[in-house]
Amino acid sequence: MKKHKRNKLWRKRKRQHAGEMLAKLVPERDRFNQVDQEGNEWSAREIAKETAKRKVEKMKEIAKQKANEEISRLESELDLLLIVEKLQELQSISQKLTKQGL
Repeated sequence: MKKHKRNKLWRKRKRQHAGEMLAKLVPERDRFNQVDQEGNEWSAREIAKETAKRKVEKMKEIAKQKANEEISRLESELDLLLIVEKLQELQSISQKLTKQGL
């Protein structure tokens, strides 16, 4: 009976010791999980920053392209206006010459 009681107490102490060790590991595990979560959040923020930066660059590129298209359109309109103006000048000169009889 003594051997049985001794083994029983030994198992009890072993379980208690295992429980204490597990209790010590829980805060470490929580701390590890917290650090891991913070790392994931940081990574997500960095990815979001990079994505936003790429979108801004793409938007700037599109705006630049649209501005260039607008400039070229305005230049062509300006050329047409200058041509029309020159034609009007030529017509007025032609009318003056016909009035003078030449």
